[in-house]
Amino acid sequence: MGRNLRSLFASVITGLLVLATIDTLLFRTDFYFRYVEPESTAGSVMLSGLILDQNYQDRAMNVVVIGDSRVAEGFSPETANVVSNGRGINFIPLGMPGTTPRIWNYFLRSVNRPSRPLQAVVVMATSFDDSDVLENLDDRVLDINFMMPLLAPRNIPQFVESFHGNAARTRALRAAALPALAMQSDIHAFLCSPLKRIAKVDTYYDHYSKSLYAYPGHPERIPDLPRAILSLPVVDQSMAPPNLVGPLNDYLRDIRRERPASLVEATKTYRKVWYGRIAEYFHSQGIPVFVFQIPRGPFHKELVGDRQTEGALSELAREGDVTLLNTAPFVDLEEPQYFFDFLHLNAAGRQAFSERLATIVTPLIQ
Repeated sequence: MGRNLRSLFASVITGLLVLATIDTLLFRTDFYFRYVEPESTAGSVMLSGLILDQNYQDRAMNVVVIGDSRVAEGFSPETANVVSNGRGINFIPLGMPGTTPRIWNYFLRSVNRPSRPLQAVVVMATSFDDSDVLENLDDRVLDINFMMPLLAPRNIPQFVESFHGNAARTRALRAAALPALAMQSDIHAFLCSPLKRIAKVDTYYDHYSKSLYAYPGHPERIPDLPRAILSLPVVDQSMAPPNLVGPLNDYLRDIRRERPASLVEATKTYRKVWYGRIAEYFHSQGIPVFVFQIPRGPFHKELVGDRQTEGALSELAREGDVTLLNTAPFVDLEEPQYFFDFLHLNAAGRQAFSERLATIVTPLIQ
């Protein structure tokens, strides 16, 4: 009996060691994630690393501009580099749709290397006003999917503890401990058609960065609407194009919605932590961090304006951790002609925003 138990125990230990070895080889290195589905959340993180690799210039002052889909649609490195021409500055776009400051923190740490120094980091904020935020990002479980390529063992405790709710924290811990389980859908898809996946990823790696650099943006625009319509409690089908009515009412409702004090406080704490960690990390290396307010929507200039606010970002700026860029040039772009939907800049907005951001940032780079 004792011999059988010892044999069973040895088999279990051997199995665990094999699983740990597979886990280390596949998921704690880039071995698997090199061929993760490029159009997935994890894949977008890997592609952003590729963009940095392929756009970095050894003899230039490299400046990364990081944010979510609003940066992906709104920032043109080609336009920005024309503005900074002659100053030796190279702008690198890191617009990752669906990502948050928590992801930006871990991503920037993963790609920053002494052999490839950055001159500055330019970080997006949806607004400088904590009360403008609609969602408590503390327990945003989508962040877990984005983090899979970034979950080095040293990151796991801090990342898991950053979730406050038990359900979200448990899910984060499970993904960190069992990445194969978290990635099972992607693994299954890969095993069903490995050659097809490899060919798709190789195509992305060969062409994605170049196509992104020259991407012109969406040509469509939001139509102009009278102030009288924008002031109505609800816009009906007779007052605006039918395909615009639903999104317009959602947009106006979000502008008018009063944020609970608990959400404003949670947002302030969240921003203090994640923008603060980005700033602390780069400040220790003498790399400045600039924060800009992305144009917020096609009617914000008219309905909200450029109000002075207090909050986490203002506090970080007063403490010398970050530099907040002037909001006025970007608020001027909050008009229908510069947006193709109620969140993202169109081609004209992309051009204008990129020129203005580069014009502001370029003199600050030393």
